[in-house]
Amino acid sequence: MNQKNMEVSRRAFLAGAVAGAAALSLPACAKESPKQGVSSQPADLPAEQIEASYEVINTDILVLGGGNLGIGAALAAISEGRNVTIIDKGTFRHSGVSGLSWDYFLGQNHENLMKAVAAGAVTENGKAVVNAAEFIGNFSGHNRFVFQVNMGQTLPDRDEAGRYIPFLTPDRTQGQFCRRHNDTLLSSPELNVIDRTMITDLLISNGRCLGAMGIYLPTGDFRVFRANATIIATGGCTWFYGWRGVTPYSINVADNTADVAMAAYRRGAGIVNSEFSSYDVMSIQPEGLTCAFGAGVCGDAQEPHTIYDKNGDLLFDLEDERVWTDRSFFCRYMATAIEEEGRGTENNAIFINIGDSRLRYGNARNIAVLEKFGIKPREEKIEAVPEMYEHGGEPLVDENMMTEIPGLFCGYNFSSGTGVMLNYYFGPYAGHCASVYAEKGESNNEEIDFSGADAEFIRLHGIRTKTTEKGLRPHEVRLAIQEAGYLGMGVYRSTNKLQASIAEFERIRKEDLPVWR
Repeated sequence: MNQKNMEVSRRAFLAGAVAGAAALSLPACAKESPKQGVSSQPADLPAEQIEASYEVINTDILVLGGGNLGIGAALAAISEGRNVTIIDKGTFRHSGVSGLSWDYFLGQNHENLMKAVAAGAVTENGKAVVNAAEFIGNFSGHNRFVFQVNMGQTLPDRDEAGRYIPFLTPDRTQGQFCRRHNDTLLSSPELNVIDRTMITDLLISNGRCLGAMGIYLPTGDFRVFRANATIIATGGCTWFYGWRGVTPYSINVADNTADVAMAAYRRGAGIVNSEFSSYDVMSIQPEGLTCAFGAGVCGDAQEPHTIYDKNGDLLFDLEDERVWTDRSFFCRYMATAIEEEGRGTENNAIFINIGDSRLRYGNARNIAVLEKFGIKPREEKIEAVPEMYEHGGEPLVDENMMTEIPGLFCGYNFSSGTGVMLNYYFGPYAGHCASVYAEKGESNNEEIDFSGADAEFIRLHGIRTKTTEKGLRPHEVRLAIQEAGYLGMGVYRSTNKLQASIAEFERIRKEDLPVWR
């Protein structure tokens, strides 16, 4: 780990090795750096004989996830005087979707979101959306576009005179995820980043969330992070949607495993919106040349004018406004054309025919790369397969972004709008709400029940040391889950396909997953 990322802010931490059920209070000032390798017990000691020994690190606000959502939460919390610790499973600034510099479409202000709420388009947690929109309006000076540009979030296309060029609609521009905002936060003495750390469970005491726990991946050291408020910002898109040879049918990365959301579920938080998904047609032939959206060309709902069926005819009716503005309609239309009307290829794919069409930055930048492999996207039709790029399945939150577990907040809510774009509402707003909760100081001097941490320590030790005859390797189980997901969770879903997926998931759980007690 980079030593800079291990430095402790002047108020944030008290770090030390503790055993069993220790009680700690948050310090007013602490300068100690976290220690590593605190356990000296034999690595092969049976799980039932091991004594749980681990490190406890204190902070005020704990943000689980280092992407755009987590950065927004940290930014708001620090601006309100809190000290923040970000836990990132990958390498900070380079992990998850943010690390791919995935491009997106940005609205200049929040009027459209407010209109959607007023029209009843938001069916879950509508009050949270209204609150988030109002908060970010004040937080960003009522112009989210300017706010994000100043933070280094976007690189909009500009003409020779330096004016930004709207893409498709006047109130939108295209850009990409940049890292300037990460660097800005790293300069704050109130931020500490601990990356390459996998959170496996939450620290629950007296029914409230007082932090989280997991392992530092390079060494396997077990750590407990205690906080006055904890925010889930790990992304809402688990990678369960399959592989085609060496190419995934998903924008997602292997880091996205839903560990934290499922930890919340095991602890009693309800999970909502799992039925919602969005798709595009990025996975191109031949397989292996692209890894989903980050290296694809076109096929997005923003470029339906480049999508053709197997006969060479435009797939969509471009006169229909819904094709351009309604992602759900785009997905349904595409599914019907491929699955019911027989307009897809034998691979259930369509064709991308770019020609001289203008492309968004995230696609245009890949043309030169593909040309090095002999593929000429401007001159040839490219077969592309629908893939899942966002889906729901996150803890239910109230109007203040808090889950059903007091002290645990969740920064995303898929059904409330257009997925990743709402990170800029829910991230800062979740950071604000967590700050308000932490200000009460209800957890500051509370005696903590560490029995859950003890049990998690022993559980992980058991998994690491367990042996079995003819066992499957973890990646084999993951691939089986992804194949089962692709079978029934595609852009076109039928009862038979869904039932087949469920049956395969049940078989995997019964036959493939090891049971450790």
